[in-house]
Amino acid sequence: MSDTVFAPTLADRAAHVRDSSRLAPPASRARPMRVALVVEAAGGGVAVHLTDLIAGLRARSDAEIHLIAPLGERFDEAMLHDAAVRCDSFHRLPLRRAVGLHDLRGVLALRRLLRRL
Repeated sequence: MSDTVFAPTLADRAAHVRDSSRLAPPASRARPMRVALVVEAAGGGVAVHLTDLIAGLRARSDAEIHLIAPLGERFDEAMLHDAAVRCDSFHRLPLRRAVGLHDLRGVLALRRLLRRL
């Protein structure tokens, strides 16, 4: 008895890919991938990462991108204006950095918005 598990051979993996490709729906009928980028802070390094992420997702033609950011100064409009324009929708919600009872308001607003998207 051995606890060693061998990876499938290349031939086995190729056969599996061929079999599973018949089960996948054609790309023309598949729904687009929907991505909601929800950020509490969108400035500095986060803004740079968001810009890169949105550009990468936009390169995938069937991605539907929704950017959800906080109201107020925690969103760097100068850095993220072009990235927000490339999104299918852009929303601002009452999100705060500090944890507290006010989070309930933000969570409920986020829930309503995600259901609409």
